[in-house]
Amino acid sequence: MLSSGAFLLASQIVVSSGSFLAWGGSGGGMGLLLLPLLAGIVVLFNDTDSRLGLFLVRAPLAALITGLFASLRLDLRPTNLWSLLTMLVLAPLAAAV
Repeated sequence: MLSSGAFLLASQIVVSSGSFLAWGGSGGGMGLLLLPLLAGIVVLFNDTDSRLGLFLVRAPLAALITGLFASLRLDLRPTNLWSLLTMLVLAPLAAAV
């Protein structure tokens, strides 16, 4: 029941992407984050134990991943009440048993 409820719910969700508008952005790309990432990779090639290099790699990657998730839109397709209640009751009911 848990898997059938999760499947029914997941089949009604539509995932789409838009431009990067988190934190009041103007919809531009995140290309400037690639410059410190590239600098960090160069520093890590020269010295693999460099804290600066690790920071310059991890911080832009975290910002890129955050920006990717911030630009996703999750929409629930229109459905009738009976189907929605079936989806939302199957999963918790199975988890409680």
